[in-house]
Amino acid sequence: MTCQKQTQWVVLPCPEQLSCVNHFQVDQLAEKNRSVITGSLKRQAYFQSLRDKAHNHEEMFALFKDVQSPLFFTDYADLFGTLHTFSYAYENAKIMTSVARGSQILAIDFADWVRGNNIETQFLKGIIEENKK
Repeated sequence: MTCQKQTQWVVLPCPEQLSCVNHFQVDQLAEKNRSVITGSLKRQAYFQSLRDKAHNHEEMFALFKDVQSPLFFTDYADLFGTLHTFSYAYENAKIMTSVARGSQILAIDFADWVRGNNIETQFLKGIIEENKK
């Protein structure tokens, strides 16, 4: 007798537009959220304010990376702080990443990398600075 493992997928209805936040946005998963999601809700509200504005890949990356942006958090003691910024542009397979408060931006052409072109950068440097309350 042979046993076969079966994969079961559950598809949940999603809001019209999901945004990059740190909490579940569908009712069926809300119970799995942390007890305090204030920062994540603040981030979601800011995203909603951007809905009708056109931003390109670099502009959105800069919004996440900027220490003064409502998307950058320093609540590390509450496990809600920006460690790095990462973005991927589907239309041209470009990746951008940086470490919190770092001056370097690593820009990668994913298609070039897949073709065997190595990434020269060995490390990125940044600063993790706790929010002073």
